[in-house]
Parts: sequence; C-alpha cells; structure tokens
Amino acid sequence: ISNLRRKLPERRDGHPWFKTLRGRGYLMVSAS
Repeated sequence: ISNLRRKLPERRDGHPWFKTLRGRGYLMVSAS
C-alpha cells in the first residue's frame, strides 16, 4: 500500500489517500 501512496499525488483537500482508497477504490482515485 505504501508504494501506491507514493505514486499518488498529494490531495488538494489534505485528506489522506488511505481513506479514499478504502472508501472509493483505487480505480476511482487514479481516475480523479
């Protein structure tokens, strides 16, 4: 998981990607 978080850019809202990954799914995150 840490590798995925490293690839993702920082969120503008400042919320951790982890919650989004668990809530919406990785595909949803990478698409937005």
